[in-house]
Amino acid sequence: MPGIQVLYQKVDPKKVAFVMLSLDENPAKARAMVKRQGYSFPVYFPQGPLPAPFNSSAIPSTVILGPDGQVVARHEGMAEYDTPEFLAALEKLALTDK
Repeated sequence: MPGIQVLYQKVDPKKVAFVMLSLDENPAKARAMVKRQGYSFPVYFPQGPLPAPFNSSAIPSTVILGPDGQVVARHEGMAEYDTPEFLAALEKLALTDK
């Protein structure tokens, strides 16, 4: 998650939205961890089943949606997000027409 925080601080929030979903059974504990780590990205706690694009058998999972809301990439497991390549891919996607 530190890499996601760095990436979150680098991108234009008007062009790229981060939707972090916590599946933790104890939301208070998860909120405390987010605060303790100093993360500023938004974290959401679903109250019911996840929408189909977000269903996964792995935690963590990453789903990238295009401007039209369609899934353009998916990754299950840990990943390094704070890379020039990943940032360039997000910026390119942000410039794509809906």
